[in-house]
This record gives sequence, C-alpha cells and structure tokens, in this order.
Amino acid sequence: MRHHVDQSTTAQRQIRQLLEWLQGRGHHAIPTATVVSARNRTHGPTSTGRRSDHQGPRNYAWAADLPAGSLLEGDALADDVAQFLRLARWPGRGVYDETHVRYRYQLIWGTADHSDHVHIGVRRLGPLPSVQPAYR
Repeated sequence: MRHHVDQSTTAQRQIRQLLEWLQGRGHHAIPTATVVSARNRTHGPTSTGRRSDHQGPRNYAWAADLPAGSLLEGDALADDVAQFLRLARWPGRGVYDETHVRYRYQLIWGTADHSDHVHIGVRRLGPLPSVQPAYR
C-alpha cells in the first residue's frame, strides 16, 4: 500500500487512497468512499458561499469529513492525513492549505466548526470546466 498520495490521479481517487491508508493504520471510524460520495452529493457551498470541494466535480475537487471522537483522536488523525499528503508544515490544528504541483490540499481540524471532524479537501489547480453540474 502506498504511503503517500498519488498526484497523477483525480481528486476523488486521491481521497479514496487516503481513506484506505487511514483504515489500514487503524483509524476505525473512517467512512468508505461510497459514504463520502453520498455525503458530498448533498453538501452545499462553504460558509462564505464559495463552491466547496465536497461539491466536485470529482475529477477536479473532492473532500471528506472524517469523524474524530476526541481531541487526541482528531490530533492523531489530522497528523496522519498530513503525513500521507506530505503536508510538511501542518501546524497541528487550524485551517491549512498547501499546494503540490497540480493540486491544492486543505486540512482543517480543531477550529470552532471543525472540532468533531477532520476536513480534507483536494482541488486541482486551474479553471474548472465551464459546464459544471452541482454534483458529478
């Protein structure tokens, strides 16, 4: 099994790789890729009204919210996410964005609205397709 993300694939597949890796590391509350897709289907825009990574389209952007049962569990989960995505400057808590080649990775944990789950978003750099259905 890979120990880091494969950036040659889509945003959705990168999230799937992460979920499988986390499950293999013993994080038991990690949702399956099918559950993530179902949740993303009904996810709206961000709190600022911008298009969320949860809304896709999955070739370009995808996201998952990973439940954290406690502060320590969330810290360990966020640190493992940062390790897999090679986010070398992840501060441990907060809103963090880092760009690697073709993708922007976003990790959010330990904020007022992310105290019970770790958010991971993947977005391909560059313009999205001009015709973009709400969910694809």
